[in-house]
Amino acid sequence: MALELLLFDLDNTLVRSTDLDPFRGAEGTGPRTPARIQALTRAIRANSDRLHYTEDDLIALAQGRRIGVFTRSPSAYAATLLAECFPRAPWSCVIAYEDVRHTKPYPDGVWLAMQKLGIQDVRSVAVVGDEKADVIAAYRAGCWAILDQGAWPQPWTSPQYNAVERVADVIVNGPADLRRKIADPISSLPVLELAGERPGANLLASCRYDAINHFIPNSIERGSAWVHVLGRSFSDYRDLDHRRNWHRLSQEIADLKDAQQFPGHWVNALRAYLHHCWPVHHLEPTVVSVIPFKPGRQPRLERLLNQLQASDAAVDIHPLTPISFVPDLLRYTNGARSHHGEHLTREERFINVRDHLQVARPDQARGKNVVVIDDVATTGASLVYAAKYLKAAGASKVECVALAKAIGPE
Repeated sequence: MALELLLFDLDNTLVRSTDLDPFRGAEGTGPRTPARIQALTRAIRANSDRLHYTEDDLIALAQGRRIGVFTRSPSAYAATLLAECFPRAPWSCVIAYEDVRHTKPYPDGVWLAMQKLGIQDVRSVAVVGDEKADVIAAYRAGCWAILDQGAWPQPWTSPQYNAVERVADVIVNGPADLRRKIADPISSLPVLELAGERPGANLLASCRYDAINHFIPNSIERGSAWVHVLGRSFSDYRDLDHRRNWHRLSQEIADLKDAQQFPGHWVNALRAYLHHCWPVHHLEPTVVSVIPFKPGRQPRLERLLNQLQASDAAVDIHPLTPISFVPDLLRYTNGARSHHGEHLTREERFINVRDHLQVARPDQARGKNVVVIDDVATTGASLVYAAKYLKAAGASKVECVALAKAIGPE
């Protein structure tokens, strides 16, 4: 389905505007006094590097679709900034702070724009923004989320990492990249989602996986691990119904929770990931394992690993890198609790894994590069402690990968 509407965030998406923050707060609502407009205009003109998008960029993006603005900023501020920076831009709508009862991260502004423009299908709408609130607003509305990192500061700080953790549908770096990717947004999805939507896709050429750092709560101990995620699983919250309803991977994960056989495209996505991951790419012999089943449960991921091993036996994942598969590298001891079934808190999950996960075959880890696969990463507790314990057992390098990142409504 083609995108009919691009709804842009304003501040630090269309324009670089951190210096304009004094004009954006609650004091910016209400009538536009001449003195205030003059002060804002002078401040806008004071930055010669104000524009992230140019007027020509926006005119090009409006070809064949409509463009609008959805901002948390007051309408007086937004109108002044847009008039000063983009006087010829063909905006179809501008939704500002006062226009909705709840602004971002709530979806009201997306739905109001659709109502104003007579757009019926939320799947034909995309929110383009630079922050977590933009991504969450899109998810709650049920539309596409496009994260533009082009105007981000270097190095990143907490707001940027928080946005990355929400695993937007499409990630772009500025207007030229956006123009290229919106022509076919499916091709920019994380690799496991792309594999499901496009069975014939060249996953080696389009192998997107996002890296998210997961931390042990400081109340327990200090520690973290980077987790590569191949897709998303929208959690079972009412606020996410509109997005989960048309998200294939979320449905597959729910349907396959007790599976003994997994879809071929899951195996293909893992093959693509392994081909690109650091040790395999650098021709380092690699051991692949999974987060183990808990006592009393079925060996679910172990079955997926068996399928992956059979696939590698038929056609090498990488022709120059030896890969071995060790399903019983890790184990859970008796007493391990179910994170989801017992509704454990974040801290309880980490304590549960800390106390019950073990390296069952340290000889298979010592001096080796290890890749550990999990299904859905929520807190990341299983993978964080798997990496910690495998390194303590002598592993040279540990790569953590989850089939999906659990996405919540906040």
